[in-house]
Amino acid sequence: PETLPDSSDCTIDLDGLADQVNCLVCSSEVGMLTLDVTDFSNSGGICDPDGWQLVPAAGNLCSDNIGGCVPGGAARACCDNFSSICVSPAGNEYLQTNRAQNCGGGDKQWRLYKTFDTSGLSDLEVCFDLADWGASGDEWLLLYAADSLNNDQIFCQQDEPQDGINSIFYNYCVNLPAWAADNNSVTLTFIAHSNNDWDFLMLDNIVLRGWYQTCAPSYLTVFTETFDGCPDPINDGWNAWEVIGTPTCDGEWSCGSGNTAECEQENWTMTQVVDASGLDGNVTLCFTSGDDRADAGESITVSFDTGTGIWQTARYQAGNMGPNQTCRDYCVNLSAIDPAVNRNPNLGISFYLTSNNNDDEIELDNISVSGAVYCDGSAEVSLSAISDDGGGAYSFTATDVPATRLDADINCVWDWPPVPIEDWSLIEFLP
Repeated sequence: PETLPDSSDCTIDLDGLADQVNCLVCSSEVGMLTLDVTDFSNSGGICDPDGWQLVPAAGNLCSDNIGGCVPGGAARACCDNFSSICVSPAGNEYLQTNRAQNCGGGDKQWRLYKTFDTSGLSDLEVCFDLADWGASGDEWLLLYAADSLNNDQIFCQQDEPQDGINSIFYNYCVNLPAWAADNNSVTLTFIAHSNNDWDFLMLDNIVLRGWYQTCAPSYLTVFTETFDGCPDPINDGWNAWEVIGTPTCDGEWSCGSGNTAECEQENWTMTQVVDASGLDGNVTLCFTSGDDRADAGESITVSFDTGTGIWQTARYQAGNMGPNQTCRDYCVNLSAIDPAVNRNPNLGISFYLTSNNNDDEIELDNISVSGAVYCDGSAEVSLSAISDDGGGAYSFTATDVPATRLDADINCVWDWPPVPIEDWSLIEFLP
């Protein structure tokens, strides 16, 4: 279907099958809308701000220091040279706080902002990726949400996202205040601060999402694995995981309250097929992982397959993953990588762990797959009767009843015995 302001002409192709109009039924769902996705990348290998702006240097609106999540000290000029805070390895551009050469005058703070119209939306959240290089107590990232009456700090990070780890991005998601719902002017502002040359933070992949006010947020977990009780790899196949190699179940230290799957001086893969057909969007794979003495010979690769046999990497990390015998929770939004995971009855997930040295360990635990469940969209989208256009082509019109910005999923079912065939398509209505 085409994206139009208020209506979209939709077509169904049954490859030459005529007289099937009475066997076709279509409906709509609404739930979560993605307002903004900014990864700072473009095809030219330079940073694209995508509507985000820097507070100008004029007026000395930035701060000399930050302490206890509060900007303070003397006023100073902001770094407003976008190219100087852009780091641009082609295809993976991101923003960075102070480097010794940036901004020309040693300005070590920048403030990035963008204003959004959240009309018709509630339960908003902003997610982003954060990394560092050598960050210490003088490096901070703050996030504010503001309108004409409010200015709330909703996130504060001092120092490195993970102790002892450089240049690895970690994802954070933060809820916006209740007043940000159904608001035609909400401004998000990131304050990035660095006091020391060559100690810096890195920001990437900013995403803003919200739920339609007519659809209460609903989430469903369709798969969990805790490895509690140490499943026997011979007799019960590691709880139906397909295993290549010889993982062990460790109790000496763990990432949770019980046992974990451990990799020590070996390589192994665990693969599972998950029925995610009940998840309409925001399909998220979470897990807990940590290490003991891991170095360059140890790694973890997390992958997924939408049923095509082509595995896509969701997360990869090698070497030290943080303080020894401590673990961290990780979540990856698979829908943001490939929407084909949505409503997928055969979603494959895979964990590949390597350890080349004796006593160098990686632990894996608390795996889950969850996602959002949407609502009937008939109040927001009306569907016309399906017409037979001849030659196996059928058509109908989807109309945005409120005539506002709307993401709607259209589901069409061909009731062909013995098994009905259905497909989904996303329509984006823009005001």
